[in-house]
Amino acid sequence: MGYNYSPHSTDEKARQFFSKRGKHLAVTIVIIFLIAVFYATGIAMTSYATYSRNAEQLLNETKANLVILQAEKDVCLASLNYTDNDLKVCQGVLSSKATLLNICGTEKTSLNNSLTNTASSLNACKTEKDSAIQTSRQLVKNSVKAMCCSYGDVQAGSVRNWNIVNNSITCTGSYTVNCSNGETNY
Repeated sequence: MGYNYSPHSTDEKARQFFSKRGKHLAVTIVIIFLIAVFYATGIAMTSYATYSRNAEQLLNETKANLVILQAEKDVCLASLNYTDNDLKVCQGVLSSKATLLNICGTEKTSLNNSLTNTASSLNACKTEKDSAIQTSRQLVKNSVKAMCCSYGDVQAGSVRNWNIVNNSITCTGSYTVNCSNGETNY
């Protein structure tokens, strides 16, 4: 008899293994697959529920913050409108004050011109007054000798008293005239 060797290939061994234990192995694989699916589904559901709860809580907080921010915005807008109205009033007042300031500047310039003209006129009047006083003094001095001194007083060099009363020269008073040369203390 001879030796009959027939080598088994790995494929054949695998077929024999699966043919003897194939059903058990298939059930085990299905069970492991189902456990993995249920585990993954459980984790996914737990994660989704947690995420959903956190998202809802975050959404509620965001809504509350939005309500607060809306109230703050309304207060800010009211304040802005009030400030804008104040600014408009202030601009109106400023505009009217600027107009008044321009009028005041024009009047000041006019008054300065009038002051300059008045000062010039005053100086002219003072000069004219001083000249008139000098002229009238000279006239009075020249007239006193002729009115209060006689020919004899002029020859004797007498000194006579005189004064101005009611715009007239009188030959009595506190002023004196030297009849020889016409000098007076007036």
